[in-house]
Amino acid sequence: MRQISNSIKRLLRCPESPQHNKNIPVEVRANRYTLYALNYIIISAIFVWILNILDIFIVEQTLMLTATLLVLTFVSVPKLICHYAGDSAPWIKYMILACSCTAIAVYGVALSYHVVLLFSLPLFFAAQYQERRVMIFTYCLLLVELLASVVLSFWLGLCDMNMLLLSASRTSHYANFATGELFNLAINPSPWVTIPLFFFVPRALILSVSIPVLLHIVDLSADNAIMTTELRRMSELDRSTRFYNKNKYDQMIRNFYPSVDRVGVIFWDLNNLKYINDNYGHSQGDVIISVLASCISANIENMRHVFRIGGDEFVMIIENPAAGEVEQTVRNVQTRLEQHNANSTIPISAAAGYAEGSGAEIVKIVEKADKKMYENKRPDGIVTVHNVPEEYSNSILNDRLFEGLASVMDNVYIFLCDMRTNVSRWSVNAVEYFDMPGEFMTNVDSIWPLRVHPEDRKAYIEDISRVMNGTSIYHKCEYRALNRYGEYVWLECRGNVVYDEMRQTKYFSGIMLRLDNRNKYDPLTKLKTMYELNSVSFDSRAGSLLLIGLDDFRKIVNNFGYTFGDVVLAEFAQRLIHYCGTQHTPYRMEGDEFLILSPDFDAKQTEKLFSDLRTLGYNLGKDGGHFVNVHFSGGAVLFPKNGTTREQLIGNLEHCLERAKNQQRGELVFFCEDIAYIHQQAQHINDQISNAIRNNFSGFTMYYQPLVNSSDHSIGSCEALLRFKDFETRGIGIIEVINYLERRGEISKLGRWITEQVFQKAREWQERYSALTVSFNVSAAQFQDTGFVDFLIDTAKAYKVDPSRITIELTESSKIVDYFSTAQYLTRLREFGFKIALDDFGIAYSTLMLIKALPTDYVKIDHSFVLHLHYETNIKDLVIVEAVIDLCRKLNIQVVAEGVENAEILAILEKYPIALYQGYYFSRPIPADDFVKLLDGDREDKKLTY
Repeated sequence: MRQISNSIKRLLRCPESPQHNKNIPVEVRANRYTLYALNYIIISAIFVWILNILDIFIVEQTLMLTATLLVLTFVSVPKLICHYAGDSAPWIKYMILACSCTAIAVYGVALSYHVVLLFSLPLFFAAQYQERRVMIFTYCLLLVELLASVVLSFWLGLCDMNMLLLSASRTSHYANFATGELFNLAINPSPWVTIPLFFFVPRALILSVSIPVLLHIVDLSADNAIMTTELRRMSELDRSTRFYNKNKYDQMIRNFYPSVDRVGVIFWDLNNLKYINDNYGHSQGDVIISVLASCISANIENMRHVFRIGGDEFVMIIENPAAGEVEQTVRNVQTRLEQHNANSTIPISAAAGYAEGSGAEIVKIVEKADKKMYENKRPDGIVTVHNVPEEYSNSILNDRLFEGLASVMDNVYIFLCDMRTNVSRWSVNAVEYFDMPGEFMTNVDSIWPLRVHPEDRKAYIEDISRVMNGTSIYHKCEYRALNRYGEYVWLECRGNVVYDEMRQTKYFSGIMLRLDNRNKYDPLTKLKTMYELNSVSFDSRAGSLLLIGLDDFRKIVNNFGYTFGDVVLAEFAQRLIHYCGTQHTPYRMEGDEFLILSPDFDAKQTEKLFSDLRTLGYNLGKDGGHFVNVHFSGGAVLFPKNGTTREQLIGNLEHCLERAKNQQRGELVFFCEDIAYIHQQAQHINDQISNAIRNNFSGFTMYYQPLVNSSDHSIGSCEALLRFKDFETRGIGIIEVINYLERRGEISKLGRWITEQVFQKAREWQERYSALTVSFNVSAAQFQDTGFVDFLIDTAKAYKVDPSRITIELTESSKIVDYFSTAQYLTRLREFGFKIALDDFGIAYSTLMLIKALPTDYVKIDHSFVLHLHYETNIKDLVIVEAVIDLCRKLNIQVVAEGVENAEILAILEKYPIALYQGYYFSRPIPADDFVKLLDGDREDKKLTY
């Protein structure tokens, strides 16, 4: 029976889904689906023939057998032809449709009335090709076949008359009846009119009803296909360069390139893009990016794909490159860049790195090419040297050292003034950024002050005047200056005077440092930045600091874009400024966080302040075309009680805000020693784990807890559990370790180490204890490592363990984002031989969805439902346990009960069909050596019992 079942499954096996064959032409895909659908005609023909033998269809058996054989012949012909000739030739579709139409027409001879609707089947076949001419061809052919079928059925079978008289006789048997009654109708006594009129025309009309519907489906599906293809293409492209984007790059790295024999990878990264953006504007930076993109695109050929994976980073991946092809491609791009630079005032250069290797090692090859690119990257400054006026050719203003220093840093500007002639030379980046008249200027003291912010101009003039009149030889001043974009930026200006041997002022030189990283005012919100807190004294007076962070601000950005997000922040900041007045001082922290300084405020006043600020978040974003309500959480500290320095207070504030966002969303959390202790402990955990991983997992070890069979309490399995010796003394659970590693993205490293430890022990024990199985936990986060499944299988092969005696327990500590991919991974592991268990069942994330979506051999009921089982006092847990057991029984999944801590719980569970028990009643988790002693002790008692 199983062989017959498998044969039928192979016969009916649907060709690959179109979603997985996006590169297959529509016509070929339609041919394959039509050939697949013909299998059902074969089965239907055989089924009707069997019914005819049983006298259910009253047609002469010889006629029915002949029709069945002809149907099978016409259906088999296209299958055989496509098997040997292929399914891509343009005439294949017409041959398949003609054979299907003829096969159904043969059916019509034997079963004329009953196959009227079946005649529409070829039209549905034709609709798959999404071509009107194919539909018209099929319809015309069906009309011809239908007429022939009606005529032949009348003369040979006349199934309608047979059904009426419950007879299987041929037409000759009814000759007298037909001649005397049917052919003497008043309408037209001729059968050549009667047959088409009463048999062919109604069937043709029924058939024609399908035509407009199917033609509409053809047009609609074609439009949808074009639209879907375009949308998919657009979602994969970078809009500015038309190269593939980062998402497409990640997809190809995961799913495509590993199957390519060899690949060549080239990385490009623009040099000095920040310098160009700062000194020539972002629009010029976009031009530079497009130039590099055009140089790369000129080298796009077959089997080459280009991806933009960052602002100025591009990757080309070449499939099966010829010898020297990768290196030649790099040279071609560099040559085009040089050709561009010959006619450009702003030279362009790009660092490149490349590597080749097997497609299966694509990740390593990419890393190697990326590393080479960064090794080749150089900070060669792009400096435009203006023509030096002839009168200064022999002056110190024409010093090469000045030009060298001027190109060292993007945000540092150098100036040198000849005090005797009052002529100054400014570095090119300063001239460009501040839109100065030129590199060489006379009387700059009348030009530069006009660019200084009016509020800072007095302080600047006073300081520089002291230098010019000889009162001071040093110039040091912070002020705001207007750049070429109409923005005021903070500068720290320093200079000093050089005297000649007569103590006369000779030169005045200096530098201006742009303080982008610590601007006094945030350019977006116009609020003071956190660096301005340096000037606040927190030990001389009391007060409070309130830190608020907008909740779910990322959703606003995702829904409406970054520009709208900036609009919301700016509008919220303006409301905050208006509300604070002179009593409070607001500051812009990083991202969506704001700080309010309130002198002389206590805890109660700060709490009221937080409550009042809530109204500022309503109906924001009017300037961006939308209205949103913003909610926020807060943290607060009191000074000097909770700290006296800026760093200490801000650190405590961040801890409070983190607590509020994670545990008390939308509320205000004041600093206390418990919060400090928790963060101190968390930092200690992080340090310990990081050190342990760096030291080859020193301190980590595996413990094993027995799982006993429900029938005789013999050891049937054991679960490998991770332990860390330092945490046992501090009362820190291993779950915290797992959560930390998942957040850090390092769970894969520990998971691989655990796998090797478990498989090593499993190999030893499988040789000594034939009935023992070993299980270990795997987090869903580990499957984000695309090579993890291969690692499990390869490691099992390397240690030569029997996979059927290894159980992988999927923990519910982390949320499964992609059920489909996780199910695929587990299915592959299960096909290799591993058993799959759902651990901690009943808690955490989407339990019922897990059991529905994932292949499962065991379900482990979480110990929280078992620990306090009682017939009278804990009926809820008992009902839940019963429901899970009943669900698993119906799904043919075995149940494991965790948390069996005493005899009373065991007595309750023994009434249910549970496969294995696990809990302290039998044994705590113990080291491997102690577990072996436990096994050997049981063997001496001739059974593995406790």
